[in-house]
Amino acid sequence: MDDGPDEPEFTSFRPEQPGESVEGTVVTVSSTTSDYTSTPVPVVTVRTDDGELRQIRGYHSHLNAELSRLSLLTGDRLAVRFDGRKKTRDGAHKFCMYTVRHRSSTAS
Repeated sequence: MDDGPDEPEFTSFRPEQPGESVEGTVVTVSSTTSDYTSTPVPVVTVRTDDGELRQIRGYHSHLNAELSRLSLLTGDRLAVRFDGRKKTRDGAHKFCMYTVRHRSSTAS
């Protein structure tokens, strides 16, 4: 019995070391939920230049905020780099820092 089209296989972007990154053309943009926040978690799948599908999930608060502020569309270019764990201004906590770059496919 056929359950419909197979979901494309992807590799999740789960950086461990500062400097790890992913870049590609946006294939899908969606969101999911989390037990840790009431805010939707952005989920973006990109196709890298070598054809690999990579999925980026905004579970970390900084990455969530960066992805949420963008108006991502299929065909856009997206680059995400993990910059490591940084201390908050008061020094009491650490958070995962990311650099996010976006280029619209409709930009002239």
